[in-house]
Amino acid sequence: RGFEHLLATGEGPIIGTRVTSTALRADGSEFPVELAVSRVPHDGPPLFTGYVRDISEQAHAKAVSLGQAQLLEVVAAGAPLHESTSRDHRGEETVPSGRWR
Repeated sequence: RGFEHLLATGEGPIIGTRVTSTALRADGSEFPVELAVSRVPHDGPPLFTGYVRDISEQAHAKAVSLGQAQLLEVVAAGAPLHESTSRDHRGEETVPSGRWR
């Protein structure tokens, strides 16, 4: 039903916006992407273009920044580092457990 509406009107919730999602690599692993879909004005049936951008580096930088902020909170509170850990989008520690790598 949603696709029928899109084809009939050229309007949809993601048309003209950017959305964040996950995509699959050829090896089956997932990675974060930004997706943008636009309608191409022309005579005839609706035509759309889509752009997919790998945002793995931005997601990693955001996770590291979050980990650093959490570490700062732990240090400011006077808690030992081994009491706090944080994990990034891959499940890896961003705040080491009581030691720096």
